[in-house]
Amino acid sequence: MASFFNGDMLSWWTACRREMIRDQRRSFDGLFIYTAWGIWLQRNARIFNGAYSTVPQVIDSIIAMCKAYEGAHNLVE
Repeated sequence: MASFFNGDMLSWWTACRREMIRDQRRSFDGLFIYTAWGIWLQRNARIFNGAYSTVPQVIDSIIAMCKAYEGAHNLVE
């Protein structure tokens, strides 16, 4: 996978997607989006609420969001 990151998130994401087979892209996109969203939520909690989370706590919250999405997605199918 294209692990080289030059500071341009969109270019990195696009390069990684190009190296994947089509069936993997949806999962990769979801993981990428939920990771960015999870970091953003923790950032806001820290700035606006003074709440500090450890890295493992942030990772656990991202995993929980992914599992919640997967569970909801499976209900639809």
